[in-house]
Amino acid sequence: MSEKVIDISNLNAFYGELHILQNVSLHACKGEVVSLLGRNGAGKTTLLKSVFGIGPRRKGSIRINGTETTRLPPHKIAKLGLAYCPEERGIFADLTVAENMYLPPALRQGGLGPDEIDQMFPNLRERWKTGGAKLSGGEQQMLSIARILRAGADILLLDEPSEGLAPAIIKQIAQLVVRLKARGMTILLVEQNLSFAKVMSDRYYVIDSGIIRNEFDRAQVLDDPGVVQRYLSL
Repeated sequence: MSEKVIDISNLNAFYGELHILQNVSLHACKGEVVSLLGRNGAGKTTLLKSVFGIGPRRKGSIRINGTETTRLPPHKIAKLGLAYCPEERGIFADLTVAENMYLPPALRQGGLGPDEIDQMFPNLRERWKTGGAKLSGGEQQMLSIARILRAGADILLLDEPSEGLAPAIIKQIAQLVVRLKARGMTILLVEQNLSFAKVMSDRYYVIDSGIIRNEFDRAQVLDDPGVVQRYLSL
């Protein structure tokens, strides 16, 4: 097995007295796309925020490329190559595409250069001077991913990237994730859309009420999608 890029062991997360995540253990290796599936309120977003060091109080172990991060602040976690792309995308409405793209500082070497950004996200160049508020949902999603790749991230936490998008745009996002995977990037993907996740995922974890209920590999889900759907009650 490849070296574990994300290695979570017995993670518990709390908002005040609320015990949201309960002894969660999962991992992702270099170049893997790992999907975390579950219904609304299952704890998926809390898990991503816990990995990035924002939001809940944490107990347990989270290792990024072998470095224990549970006591590190988010800006130091980001320097390990980890980036979080939230469901709401975080695009500044009053800034142009170019300003949104270059607002975050480069946190480490190896980020995508201008030519690579243009090649991977051709629609963004056409909208370079357009304000963030005028972008479509799909364009905002592309910009949010491009921005963190420019900053040097190669471990991506993507929260519901297909949410609210038209089928044609969802297909483009799926193709993008496949290309990032081919470049050796590691992606932990939170999704409810199993059809979207099946396109690129190597493994799946099903979470419910803050507990990992089961793990499946790609072959199991492709052979029988119902094996996951039964857990999700879809």
